[in-house]
Amino acid sequence: MPSEETIESSVGGRIRARRKELRLEIESVSHSLHVPVRALEAIEEDEYEYFSAKVYALGVVRKLLAALAIADAEGIAREFSTEWDVKNYHAKRELKPLPENRGDAPVLTPKRIGAIVAILFLITLSAFIGYRLFSFLKKPQFVMESPKTREIRVSDRLVAVRGFVERESNLTVNGREIIIDSEGNFSGSVELRPGLNTLEFLATNRFGKVTKDVRYVNVE
Repeated sequence: MPSEETIESSVGGRIRARRKELRLEIESVSHSLHVPVRALEAIEEDEYEYFSAKVYALGVVRKLLAALAIADAEGIAREFSTEWDVKNYHAKRELKPLPENRGDAPVLTPKRIGAIVAILFLITLSAFIGYRLFSFLKKPQFVMESPKTREIRVSDRLVAVRGFVERESNLTVNGREIIIDSEGNFSGSVELRPGLNTLEFLATNRFGKVTKDVRYVNVE
């Protein structure tokens, strides 16, 4: 804390001396200026760290200079601004950097790197096995575009069939294989007999899983 002699020679010290000369209590000045008592005490005692910004402290000083009718208010305000800058400069120079906390910093040793690689390998392997298991268990995707409905009536002895099946699958209709292109699309025609015909489509993937779809075609 600054000595009494230093405070009395500072702007804050002179403001305090003038207030006492006028026999004004700091509380009454606070009430008159609408400034907290603690802020006025900080000015008088050169405790600049109380203020979050220089502009706030300078505003309080200007109010005090006017209220206490101190001569050369503008010059004293500039003097206070200089005091603030000097004190802040020395305060910054006295700041010391915090010691580094190396105790919690992780160290990558060969053993830890090996453990990380092993964990990543296990995660990748688990994902691959999960994908293969899902592919093994699920049935192949199969979409019939024609005939669209399950039951239709036609007059022709040939009916067009068209649709999509999961790639790397086989497709048959009533045991006869249907050609599938590289994208899984198929199209062709099936010969019918008079009356009701049952067309049984079987899509089989490489894991032996089967998707079945049936169409009923009545030739009139």
